[in-house]
Amino acid sequence: MIIMPGLYWQHYYMLLAPPSALIVGYSAGQLIASFKQSANKSLKLKYSIGLIAICISLFATALIQTRDYLMVPAEQLTTKYKGGGQWVTLRLLSEEILARTSQFAEKPGLEVWGWQSPLLFYTGMDAPDRYFFIDPLMKAYFQKGHRLIGPRLDELMQSIREKRPGLIFCGDIPFAELQKYLQSEYLPSSLTPITPTGQGLFVRKDLYAAFHSAR
Repeated sequence: MIIMPGLYWQHYYMLLAPPSALIVGYSAGQLIASFKQSANKSLKLKYSIGLIAICISLFATALIQTRDYLMVPAEQLTTKYKGGGQWVTLRLLSEEILARTSQFAEKPGLEVWGWQSPLLFYTGMDAPDRYFFIDPLMKAYFQKGHRLIGPRLDELMQSIREKRPGLIFCGDIPFAELQKYLQSEYLPSSLTPITPTGQGLFVRKDLYAAFHSAR
């Protein structure tokens, strides 16, 4: 999961934390027990070197975590280590959305067609469907009529029509049925640029005036 994709994103390495902790704890315990039980000076020296190596590794890990995580301002973490400031941008957009929808009697709901699911977290809004994130399979085949993707898109559109979220954010190119629905029921918001391929933020027509007059 870490080596084969060749991406080496930092959070992938969290998968190694539990087995690493077990290995280090077990190894240190065995070295200490062996050191106490052995009467051979040369073996004691080897056990000591092993323990020192483990201690140095733990200290180096703590130092790296302190320097590259604890001492880095929160707003710079994703910019510095995750390839850009997109999470910062999403948080700022979410704050603007929250400010504009705070007057509404209830949260209008938000559908995210793309990978920008942090919008749901930052705004605290609910997605109309369980498909709140385009996974790699859907992203690769949603325009190709794939037999596994078609039913998922149908289910998504049924949920959108039934729950009519107040906002729809298209981080990826909307598929044909979603594009048609946006054109009939939604208007493009001025909060984000709308690309020629239909990406951007859209507001339901009956909420558009209130949403854009709130600030």
